[in-house]
Amino acid sequence: MATGGVDDAARVVSLSFKGGSEKGKVVQIKQALKGGRYAVDDVYAYGGMGIIYGARDTRIFDNEVLIKGIKYQASEFAYDRQKALYNIYQLRQMFKRERRIICDLRNRGINNIPHVNDFFYDQNPEFALKTYPFGALQAEEDFKFLGIRMDVYREPYLVMERIYGVPFVERMKRLSKRAILTIVRDVLVVLSKMHERKTRPDGSTLEMIYLDLKPENILVDPCNRMTLIDFGGTMPVVNGTKRKEQRGALTHGYAAPELGTLFSSKDQVDGRADLYSAGAVLWRAFTGKDPTRLADPTTNPFPVLSPDELGDVKGPLKDFIAKALHRDVGQRWSSAREMIGGLSPILGC
Repeated sequence: MATGGVDDAARVVSLSFKGGSEKGKVVQIKQALKGGRYAVDDVYAYGGMGIIYGARDTRIFDNEVLIKGIKYQASEFAYDRQKALYNIYQLRQMFKRERRIICDLRNRGINNIPHVNDFFYDQNPEFALKTYPFGALQAEEDFKFLGIRMDVYREPYLVMERIYGVPFVERMKRLSKRAILTIVRDVLVVLSKMHERKTRPDGSTLEMIYLDLKPENILVDPCNRMTLIDFGGTMPVVNGTKRKEQRGALTHGYAAPELGTLFSSKDQVDGRADLYSAGAVLWRAFTGKDPTRLADPTTNPFPVLSPDELGDVKGPLKDFIAKALHRDVGQRWSSAREMIGGLSPILGC
């Protein structure tokens, strides 16, 4: 543990990543955020663009919460200063958009997602303590690309209720087929509400494509209740127009093949891309094979997940998964609601 400053609110800790390809790496964070209100304990989970910390709300009887922050990649700081500032700005904009998306989804009556308790800014010691190839980042920097001055050290943090569960991928082998299908059905219910076009108070319409559905983003508690997390890559569709997001949100192997044409003249991307990913989750559950190991971002970013590899999965269930995984968007399930309808007779409900 490293310390910095003279009081508890200024203390900096080094927290380690517990698994995956980044096991052993550490991140610097203030141990007490927002003037001491939130006491940070550990790294709860992390992905390509975010870190979730386990913490306690000291003003509410040490109530356990999760605090999400931005995860910066070292490659984003291997260039010149302006490129680094652009990456910081872009990721923070995406982070603030995620907050709005989660709140919008809660307003749609979706309960199987994190509940937002707070949003605040605090110092990010990572930028204060490190020196990069171009030198140290100052607290405030002139971002010439957009003509603004950015407070580099003030980092946004999102506080959410504590979620008790483990990633779906860690539970799959111990669950029955029925339990797996029930969890995926609950995921499809969330997707159906995300995909629904809603009119906002200003008269514009909004629908959302999740884009990064995978077992790691589905948390399952001991009672097999699921929570969908990580909306950083979600694409808003406003008045029928897609808002460009960072391509890094995709997970090759689970991502639908048409995502390779995103924003090109051949763009066919809509909510059916999420349905393909739901089929890929089921393919992973019933084959035991990790689709990401079949994918190569350069040579084979969208590998074929063959239904013939589903083993003892036969009949209507095999056909159900095969339809979700169809490479032709037009041959796939047309909507999450239709896919739920196709699953109901298999579950007997």
